[in-house]
Amino acid sequence: MIAAAVIAAAALALILWKFDPYSATWPVFTLLFLSFWVIASGAAIPAVYFYQLRRGAPNIKELFTQAWQRGLIIGCTVTTILALLVMHVLSWWNGLSVVVIAVILDMYFRK
Repeated sequence: MIAAAVIAAAALALILWKFDPYSATWPVFTLLFLSFWVIASGAAIPAVYFYQLRRGAPNIKELFTQAWQRGLIIGCTVTTILALLVMHVLSWWNGLSVVVIAVILDMYFRK
């Protein structure tokens, strides 16, 4: 996942370098948000995994699955907040609502 995040970071840099955000069309924004989601998830999954491993998780397979779930939830949360920011509708209650939904999803999928 780290390799995918590095490739997505290169794609994000290329998108930001080559395209004007004021005249860009929807495929450019789709690629922008997709690459940002891969970067955020690719950074969150190993971070969650090593954090839980350091805490002393008893089951490695279950730890890996939980790290994937939490990493993807974190990636979706950060990408949603970025999308709200780009659309100029981000305020503190919108961001808080997204974070609360992410916490509820994490609690639902917790074993």
